[in-house]
Amino acid sequence: MQRQDLHIWLPWQLLSNVPLLSLAEPDRLQIFIDLFIAMIVALWMDRLSKFPPGFVGRGGARLLITLAVVSWLPAGGVRTAAATPPPFFATAGDHLRRNDVAVTFPRPDATWVGGALPMRWQAESGFAYRSTGGSFLTSDPTHPILFSTPINYFEAGCFDLAAGKPPPEDKYVPVARQELLHLGVTVLLVVPQPGKDYTSIEQWAARVSGSPGTHEGGVWLYRLAG
Repeated sequence: MQRQDLHIWLPWQLLSNVPLLSLAEPDRLQIFIDLFIAMIVALWMDRLSKFPPGFVGRGGARLLITLAVVSWLPAGGVRTAAATPPPFFATAGDHLRRNDVAVTFPRPDATWVGGALPMRWQAESGFAYRSTGGSFLTSDPTHPILFSTPINYFEAGCFDLAAGKPPPEDKYVPVARQELLHLGVTVLLVVPQPGKDYTSIEQWAARVSGSPGTHEGGVWLYRLAG
C-alpha cells in the first residue's frame, strides 16, 4: 500500500519541526486514542439518562456515541503480516555460544512490513546472541540521522543476489570477511523466506564465512573462520 500526501492540515503538523517528536509516527498512538475513546463512550452511555431530553441533549449524545463507534470501522482493515519465527530460534542457545555476535539475513531495518522480524527472532531466542543491526534513531560523523546500521559488504552481496545479480567476485570475499571480523561478528544466520530462492545467498555466506554451514530448524548457520 503506497502512502499519499493528501495535503490536509491536521494538528500533528504543529510538531513537524520539533526535534525527535517530529519523527514519531501518529499511527503508533492510535491504540491509546482508541482506549480513551472507548472510555469516553462508556461514560456517555452510563450517563445518557442524565442528559436533558430532546435532540440537543440525549439526541446529541447518541449522535456523538454513534460517530465515535463508526470511527473504529473497518476494524478488519488493519494490514497484518506473518511473524512466526523459524523453530531454530526457540532452541538457539543449543547451537550458539553465549558470546556470539550474529549478522542475520534478512537484516533488521526500518521497513514497515517485515523489517523487525530479525529483532523478533532474537527475542524468541531469549537473546542467545547479540546482533550488529537493528531499527533505531542515531547518528554518526557522516550521517546526521540513521534509522539502522549501515549495510556491510556481506549484506550488500546478499541484497544483490536477492535482486538476481551475479555472485560477487572472489576479491570481495576477504574484504567482506575482514569487515565482519572487525565488527566482532562470529556467526552468520541466513533465514530463507517463503517463496524465495536463497541458494545463491547461502553459497555467498559459505564463501564469506569459510564454513559449509549447518541447517537447523529452518535457518542456515555459518561460523566465521577467524
